[in-house]
Amino acid sequence: MKLNTGMLIGLAAAQLALAYGVWEMSKPPAALAARPLISVLQGGGAANVAELEISGGGEMLKLVNQQNTWVAASASNYPARDDKVKEALEKLQKLQVREPVAASVGSQASLKVSAKDAERVLKLTVSGQAPVTLYLGKSGSGGKNFVRLEGSDDVYEVKGVASWNYPTTVSSWVDTTLVKLDFDTVKEVRIENEKNPLHLLKDASGWTLAGVSAGETVKKSEVESLARKAADISFADVLGGADVKPQTPFPRPITAVVTGKPPKKEEKKEEAVKLGEDKKEEPKEEPEKTYSLKILGKNDAKNQYVVQVEGIPYTFGVSDWLLKPLVERERKELLEAPKDASATPAGSSAPAP
Repeated sequence: MKLNTGMLIGLAAAQLALAYGVWEMSKPPAALAARPLISVLQGGGAANVAELEISGGGEMLKLVNQQNTWVAASASNYPARDDKVKEALEKLQKLQVREPVAASVGSQASLKVSAKDAERVLKLTVSGQAPVTLYLGKSGSGGKNFVRLEGSDDVYEVKGVASWNYPTTVSSWVDTTLVKLDFDTVKEVRIENEKNPLHLLKDASGWTLAGVSAGETVKKSEVESLARKAADISFADVLGGADVKPQTPFPRPITAVVTGKPPKKEEKKEEAVKLGEDKKEEPKEEPEKTYSLKILGKNDAKNQYVVQVEGIPYTFGVSDWLLKPLVERERKELLEAPKDASATPAGSSAPAP
């Protein structure tokens, strides 16, 4: 039986359609376009963040934007470093995701993105928007980390953020400088500790002690080392306002007073910046400054001394190894041991009985 030409053409068309359909079905699905993970941070939203709360490991830190100035609200509103906070927010703003790598509730604990097991929980509050909570989990492949937004079971792998980018310690977000002087400008340090008063002076011959009597020899390098420690002190923690008390108070506060000039600041000329050049002005001379410290006692659990500085309405925790010399050093330790006049000189014999 002969088939007419039209039937043959129709049959061929059907076969082609079937083949095309099979080919389309066998193609891998097109990858989803990348999109921002946190939509409220887009279009300038990062600049409108009012609060960033970071928790993890049983610790919590709250940063608050007060009239475009960031403070650590969980540390009595101590000023935070704006550049650090902005950098942290920019990392979140840049996060891009495609398809989730997991979408089951059971996977959240193993990837450490559940509310209970997350390595970090970041809660963002943007002005005029509902708060957004991001669970930051363990590291994945290729330097990526698992993340999940609250309210969704979708887990993504992202690059550019890790738990260490969002520490819960106050010292990671603030300028920890307590005392910082150009040591070449320091001429005098006074310390009143439990052992004795110490008055360190710098003269033409170097560092010495006030009131040195005849026969006393000063260990100049030891005195200089002690003076350096008083001129450069950083804190480890902001304990609160001026009313904070140490766990173990001293019978009376130990005091240290040091005077000098802060390190010189280098400033770029405005004109040079506009031209894209890298010229700098001569370092700016800073006025003399006096720091008066009171060491109130110690918090043994953290191995910190509890310190206040005159004119600053906060109380700080300073690592004990930094301040221990100021607290415990005795005057006699800064002097050479006296020579024993009764000792027999080397090379001579003792008198005959």
